[in-house]
This record gives sequence, structure tokens and C-alpha cells, in this order.
Amino acid sequence: NMIINGKLYHQKLENKPLKVDALFEDYSFLISALIQGYQYSFDKKYIKKAVKLTKDALDKFYIENQWHLSDDEYKSMSNIYDGSYVSMQSNMIENLFKLATLTDDTKMYQLATKMINENINLIKTNPTSVATAFNVYIGSKKQYKVLKTTKNKFEENQGIINNINNPYLVFKVVKDKQYLACTINSCFVFGQDLSKVLEGIENYN
Repeated sequence: NMIINGKLYHQKLENKPLKVDALFEDYSFLISALIQGYQYSFDKKYIKKAVKLTKDALDKFYIENQWHLSDDEYKSMSNIYDGSYVSMQSNMIENLFKLATLTDDTKMYQLATKMINENINLIKTNPTSVATAFNVYIGSKKQYKVLKTTKNKFEENQGIINNINNPYLVFKVVKDKQYLACTINSCFVFGQDLSKVLEGIENYN
């Protein structure tokens, strides 16, 4: 466990006490894993942890409208360039879009929109170097969406759900026994027929 007394650490060595505080990248990729964990299990604890870590990350690393690699005296700023792995900043912005959509947090969604739009010139002029940010930008234009229904309905149609190829769609368990497809602002298609709801999602804007 890398979280002790509510604090996230960077690494754990065998038989050594935790000393190094987590960096921005640790928060970015752990939050992604928690969101994905919820998508497979629908256990609310993953979303609660993701929300808590997101708030912590914003407090620690989002300084003067810019993401920083750490919160120490060395104020190194992150960027949206992908390298040997995806940009932690682009990944974090995607986290904000998905988490906002899952939790109906319009302020978080607006913040994510602001962050991605601030990089629009680089995204449009050099998309191959910032592929993750480019994909997130496309998602912001298409609008991230959430498919809602009961856990039983998701489990009954797990094969169909697993084969949905839409990186801008997340899944959320609710008590409503029909299927609902929604953006951050409103639900735009609903019903008992999953195939028709999925068709409505594909045809939306």
C-alpha cells in the first residue's frame, strides 16, 4: 500500500520506511487505474479514492494554471508531449474529463476543458508528438459521455459492454433499471434496448 494515513508516496522498498512523497506522475497514473478499477468492478471505493487524489493533486501540483512535476522547491513544469510513455499531464486531463462525467462535476469538466484548450495550438500543429492530448481534445469536442444502468444489467450484457470501442464513454452504476446515456449537461437517450441506446451514443453529434 502506497497510501499511508491518507498520503501517497512515490515508491516502496522492502524493509524500508516510506520517505519520498509522490510526484505528479504517481497521482496521474494511479487515478487512471482507480477509474479503470471502477469500470470493471463498479465498486464506489475506487471513485471515492480517485476524487480524493484528484483534489490532492490539484492542490499540490496545479500552481498558477500550470501542472508541476513535484511540489518541492524545484518548480519544474510538466507538458503534454508524449515520450517513452504517455504524457502525465495529458493523462491527468483525461482523468478530469472522465471523473467529472462519472460524478456529475461540472466545475471539474470545465477545468479540464480549459486545460486542454490552453494547448490547442500545439495539438493542432504537432499532433503526432502530443497524441494523447490530441485524443483528449477530440473527446472534449465529441463530449465525454456516461452509460448508466444497474449493476445487474451491466453484468448481463458484459460481453457487449466489453466490446464497445469508444474511448470517450464511461460506465456508471445507478438504481434506474433502464439504460441512460448522458453528457455532463444532460441525458440524451434512454430505454430498455441496449443496442438502441448504443446506437444513440454513436449518432450523438
